[in-house]
Amino acid sequence: MIENKIKNIAKNNKYDFIHVDSTDSTMLDVKKFLNTNNRNCIFLADKQTGGIGRRGNFWHSPRGNLYCSMSINNFLEIKDHFLYSILLCVSIKMVLEKFSVKKIQFKWPNDIFYENQKIGGILSEIIKVGKSYKYMIVGFGINIDSSPEIKEYPTNYLKSFCNIQNTNHFLIFFFEIFFLNLQELRTKNIQNMIGIFKKSLMFIDENITIILPNQSILSGIFRGIDSDGSLQLERNNIIEKIYNGTIKL
Repeated sequence: MIENKIKNIAKNNKYDFIHVDSTDSTMLDVKKFLNTNNRNCIFLADKQTGGIGRRGNFWHSPRGNLYCSMSINNFLEIKDHFLYSILLCVSIKMVLEKFSVKKIQFKWPNDIFYENQKIGGILSEIIKVGKSYKYMIVGFGINIDSSPEIKEYPTNYLKSFCNIQNTNHFLIFFFEIFFLNLQELRTKNIQNMIGIFKKSLMFIDENITIILPNQSILSGIFRGIDSDGSLQLERNNIIEKIYNGTIKL
């Protein structure tokens, strides 16, 4: 079975793999597991009742789509934590290329789009277990069978445009690619990943509007990302660095 292959990949990388039918949130499941066991884990759920998106937003999580969270022993300085998001985005893009999907783009900082329609997103946060042991938790959701209707932007799902059977069909490729890319990140051989991420960004050199966390709005030309992962916004011929916000579609 494919799931047994996934379990073996996880085991070979010293991870526990836990698949549940339904849960509140896989991100919360990973936190609870780490606090109890203090070792790496992967949680996969068929359905979430309280899925968490960026900035605490509700993540619509019906059965048939992919909801997964996992821990990583944190080995990066705080200024480089954005690389975990790049690792996840690029790994997902590389998986979809296995299914001959060539038009995957990223909307800074962590949304995944196909032909200007959102198909998934990622989330990351660092937690401390015990007095000093730190983990990064990364989570991702991918629309496989269906996509929610969102007023702010159009959505899509994988089965509408590529030959994919189910979540396990995606994951068998994902974990093989993810752990290889994670090793590249550990050895600081990251230029290829960063290059793929930058080339896949939406709206480069276009006028954009960004909604900041305090709900204020900035407009300017998107000039790419800086070495610390911040968005470079050109306004009045001056580059401003934006660390957190949402690009309005």
